[in-house]
Amino acid sequence: DALKDQIDAWIKAKGYDRTKILLSRATITFPFSAPENIDKLTHYPAYLFPCYRKKETDYNITYYYNCDDINSNGNAKGVLDRTFNYYSGDITSTIQKMITKERSELDNTYNFWLMPISSSTNSYGTTSYSINIFDYNGGQLNGPASSNPPTLQLFYTIMK
Repeated sequence: DALKDQIDAWIKAKGYDRTKILLSRATITFPFSAPENIDKLTHYPAYLFPCYRKKETDYNITYYYNCDDINSNGNAKGVLDRTFNYYSGDITSTIQKMITKERSELDNTYNFWLMPISSSTNSYGTTSYSINIFDYNGGQLNGPASSNPPTLQLFYTIMK
């Protein structure tokens, strides 16, 4: 909800028509403070990407799914930058859909959870991404109240 509120406030402040905004890229960045002991960087997963959760009501089971952007060719996949201490991933199609929808139209697909992901490549060279439920990670990201908060960088045009 907070991200949708910020996007709507930005649209209103700029005086844009939400149906005329066309994103070419939306990059979300999650910074973190470097640990004092550099060896603790191993506590951070190699990839961290926004996911959403969905409850299956018949059996009361919760499933987590990667945002669709993870499968787009050329997108940053939430890669850990150990030099500058942040994760960065492209979620352009998800944010485009969020921009064009009214709050009442949003479902849990837009309520992000950050999850470690892993990749695997089959014998045909096709790479797939899934949530990594096997490794324990204990890194801490900066939150919205920190001096170096998460950011969403938009590259866009306004259609006439």
